Amino acid sequence: MKIRLILPVTVLMLVLLLLGVSGTAVYEAMNQRSEANAFVEVNETAALLLKSSGEWAVERGMSNAALRSEGEVSSATRQSIAEHRKAADEAFQASLAQMRKRPAMEHGRQAIANAESAFAAIQDLRMRVDSDLAVSSFERHRDVIDGFVPAITGLIEKANQLRLTLETLTQPPAAQLAQLIGLRHLAAEMAEYAGRERARLAAIVGAHQPMSEADFQIISEGRGHIDLAWDTIEVLRVRPDTPGTLVAAINAVEQDFFGEYGKLRHSVIESGTSGTYSIDGKQYFDGATLGINAILKMANEMGKVAETAAIAEAASSSNRMIVTAFVFVLGLAFAGLGFWIALVRVVNPITEMTNAMQRLAGGDKTIEIIGTDRSDEVGSMAKAVQVFKDNAIAMER
Repeated sequence: MKIRLILPVTVLMLVLLLLGVSGTAVYEAMNQRSEANAFVEVNETAALLLKSSGEWAVERGMSNAALRSEGEVSSATRQSIAEHRKAADEAFQASLAQMRKRPAMEHGRQAIANAESAFAAIQDLRMRVDSDLAVSSFERHRDVIDGFVPAITGLIEKANQLRLTLETLTQPPAAQLAQLIGLRHLAAEMAEYAGRERARLAAIVGAHQPMSEADFQIISEGRGHIDLAWDTIEVLRVRPDTPGTLVAAINAVEQDFFGEYGKLRHSVIESGTSGTYSIDGKQYFDGATLGINAILKMANEMGKVAETAAIAEAASSSNRMIVTAFVFVLGLAFAGLGFWIALVRVVNPITEMTNAMQRLAGGDKTIEIIGTDRSDEVGSMAKAVQVFKDNAIAMER
């Protein structure tokens, strides 16, 4: 193969390799930045769903305790229920509005429909709950009392399933973020099972009733879920890269939920067989809520840490994209320069010199030798050919 083909092809292959590597790096950086930005948006939506579930859990506990209490429910209690209900509903509606804008949630339409259906069903039941809370305990309907907790628990489960669907359909930009999201789900599970326990025990304590065998069993099973999740979460404290704010949130759960609320819970369960409790339903509910709020704050802190990491990843990806894009453009410039050198400065002069030497060898002494004024190797070759031409002319003369 001739040099005029080998040299340009070699340069072309090197240039394509450079452009391929830098182009791939630019593409990967763009994808990582896009994934990081998408994760930030998804994290915001997930936080709204966590908030709605937490507020619904408070509504569940307060409403259940009020429905099962003796006598009339105070207006302050009903107002508090309405406030938590409003906060939950607004967060849920805001999360739905954000999810409808995400193309990935086209695959999660069924989860959205299930959550919306459960939300619509609870609206009708709430009207009956409000009616029952406004009358004495003797006038309340048994189907409302027994049906409210399962209904709102079903809504919370659908919301949690919707959040899991959203997080599953969005690829986290880093393995650390995926781990944090998984741990946040466990924290949400802790809060939910603790909320179920709060709703059950608040009603029992408020009504001064003994706990049945079924109550003990359900509470024990729920505690098993909480302890299992906690064993996975609390080891985060030993990791040197865990932010101090998250370590503090984990420590707060250990102190407020397992410590302070743990003592209160132990006292209630010990008195469960007799039904003689040292506190009333509101005192228990407030103590349980303090502990559960610590779990929810821990879950929110996990979300904040993940969001901070995602924002940093997006910024880092943008920087990488700029650098690799510059390398890509620089590669294009060097590609043009390389082809110009190969063709204009090397291949074309050598081709012309080859033609001149062939004509000179054929006896044509009128050929002009091009390139004798150059100072590079091609110029030296041209000067040597010029000597051959001059000698041939001299010999003929």
